[in-house]
Amino acid sequence: MLAPDGPWQAVAIQLDRACDAIEKLSEPTEEGSAIWFVGSGVRLARLLRFCLKKGLRGLEGLAGIPGTVGGALVMNAGTKTGTIGDAMVWISVLDAGGNRIRLQKNQLNFGYRAMQLPTESLVLGAALQFHADSREALRGRLRQMLIQRKDNQPHGWPSAGCVFKNPPGQSAGALIERVGLKGLRVGNSQVSSKHANWIINLGDARASDILVLIGLIERRVEKEFGIRLEREVRVLGI
Repeated sequence: MLAPDGPWQAVAIQLDRACDAIEKLSEPTEEGSAIWFVGSGVRLARLLRFCLKKGLRGLEGLAGIPGTVGGALVMNAGTKTGTIGDAMVWISVLDAGGNRIRLQKNQLNFGYRAMQLPTESLVLGAALQFHADSREALRGRLRQMLIQRKDNQPHGWPSAGCVFKNPPGQSAGALIERVGLKGLRVGNSQVSSKHANWIINLGDARASDILVLIGLIERRVEKEFGIRLEREVRVLGI
C-alpha cells in the first residue's frame, strides 16, 4: 500500500492484536495433511517459523514476503511455486453489515493477485491445509526461496513490493526495463535498478514522487507495447 503525503482521516484497525491465533482444526490424516486456522493479524514470517517448527509444508512460496496473513489472503499472495489460496479451505470475514461469515474456497473466484472477496469485508482469518514434511526439507526450501528473493529483488530499501501485476504471458519488470525506465529517479524515489517492477525509497521519498513514476511507467509501456499495466500496489486516499 502507498499512503498519501498529507493529512488523511481514516481508521486503522490493528488486527495483530485481535486476530493473532494459530489453532489446529483437525488431526493429521493418514496422508499427513491437517487443517489449521490462522488469524489475519499473524505475520507471514511468524507463520513460516511456526510451520518449520511443526513440520508443515504448503506455504514455502511465501518466504520473504512481508506483511500479514490477512494481506496475503486479500491479494492471494504468492509466487510461481504457489499462492496462499492454494492452501486455503475457507476464509472468515466480517461483512459490511458486521456479520461474521465463512466462505468456502469454491465460493470464491480467486486468481492471480485477487481473492474476489465481498465488497467492504474485513478478513478475520482462514483455514489452511498443510502437509507433514521433515524440518530439514522445509528449511532447505525456505532457504532457497530467500536466496532467490535476495538475488532478484532490491531488499534493504523501503518499498511496497511489486508495483504492477504481470500481464498474461509477460513480465511487468521486463516491459518497464525495455522502455528504458529502470533506474529512473524522481526525488528520492527510484525505479529499482535491480528489478524494474519495484519502486524504492532512497530516503524521505514522497508518495507524490512515486505516483509520478507510476504514471510515467503506465504511459510509456502502453505507448510502446499497447499494454495497460494493472497496479498491484493500492494507493490509499484516492
